[in-house]
Formats: sequence, structure tokens, C-alpha cells
Amino acid sequence: MFIRNIPFTALLLCSLQLHVNCYAQSIDVKGKIVNEDGAPVAAVITVKGTNVSVVANMNGEFVLAGIDEQSTLMVHSNSTEPREVRVNGRQELIVTVRNYTKNNVIIPIPITPPITVKTASITSCMPRPVTLEKSSKP
Repeated sequence: MFIRNIPFTALLLCSLQLHVNCYAQSIDVKGKIVNEDGAPVAAVITVKGTNVSVVANMNGEFVLAGIDEQSTLMVHSNSTEPREVRVNGRQELIVTVRNYTKNNVIIPIPITPPITVKTASITSCMPRPVTLEKSSKP
């Protein structure tokens, strides 16, 4: 009897999966990335399995808009170990990451502020208009 109901069971399972996917909620998540000492960490936060990612600012703050409430976030930084965090419907997160260590010594990686570069005037690099004269030769 069970073997005759396999197509029905498969159809039922597929319809349940479609039902669950139709009601997946999208939420906006904002958060902060900090290290074990509570200091902010500039990091890249990626929604696992997608191409959606953001960069946390120098204060470790980030915002991800319209992601699935059951997403997993992957946090990567030059100065810390990678970390994965389940959102589980939370709209605010504080993610603590571990500093890279070698022989139990924290390896400091300095983060420098952005550098402002003055640019030269563009007009000095542009060619002057050329006036063409009509030639008397045909």
C-alpha cells in the first residue's frame, strides 16, 4: 500500500516545500562587528549562498536590506578569523569575532584611515580645440 502512495507522498512533500518557500520573510538586518576586546572591526559580511555582501564601516557597523530571515552571514576580515552567524529572524546583531593569533600572541593588523588625495586640474590635461582651415587644393 505504501508503494502505491509514493507519487502522492512526493507530490505532498513538494507542495509543502513550495508552501514554505512562498512564505519566506525578507528582513533588514543591521549590526556591528567587534573583536573579543569589544573594539570595532571593519569586515566584509556576505549572505551565504548569494552574491549579496556589504562592507562594515570603521565602527564595525553594517546594514543588509531584504535578506531571508533564515540566512547565514559570513564575516571576513584581515585581522580576525572567519565566522558564520545564523540570522534566525533577528534584525539587530552584534557579532564577536576572534583575533588571529600565532603561538597565543595576537597579531595586530593596523587599520589606517582613508587617505585624501588632491587631484590636478583636469583642464590642464585636455587638448585645446584645433581649427581646421580649408585647403585651396581640391
